[in-house]
Amino acid sequence: MYGVAIPAYATPLTEEQQVELNTVKSDYDNILFKLAEIETQIAEVSDEITVISLKIDDNNGSITALDEKIAAKNQEIKESTEKLLAKEDEYGERLRAMYKQGNSSMIETILGSESIADLVSRADAIVKIAKIDRQLLDEIQEIKDALDAQKLELDNSMVEVQTLKADNEKSLAVSEGKKVEAEALLKDY
Repeated sequence: MYGVAIPAYATPLTEEQQVELNTVKSDYDNILFKLAEIETQIAEVSDEITVISLKIDDNNGSITALDEKIAAKNQEIKESTEKLLAKEDEYGERLRAMYKQGNSSMIETILGSESIADLVSRADAIVKIAKIDRQLLDEIQEIKDALDAQKLELDNSMVEVQTLKADNEKSLAVSEGKKVEAEALLKDY
């Protein structure tokens, strides 16, 4: 079995066929170019979505840390408030006792002394009582100042949390828009 190769000759394209072939090739090249553009756009949108997601995750981590800080600060405020109330009650009891004794009791205490040594002793006791009262008032003021500082820090932390949450909401909205854009590009693809 011997075979003989017979050459097959294609009929040359007519001018009209050549123009049509060139048009189809041009359209095909345009489609390939458009597909490459769409692939690039999809990759860019995917990268933007990834960046936004990372930012949201980072913000969520910060929010969690701030929430823990807020809880701790609320506990500090509670403890400071209890301490303040205890000191104010102590001072109130002291004032009530002084009121019941009357203002003249200090003068009577000094004038009722029986000797110079007794006078000095009584005056010294009055000075010590006055110092204790002053110290108690100073402690109350320190606690109030610390409480105000704690509340200010708490307010700042809460504002920071609200800012981060608002930033997350904006980022989520942008991300959703990017997803819609990516879906439209995929549909075009």
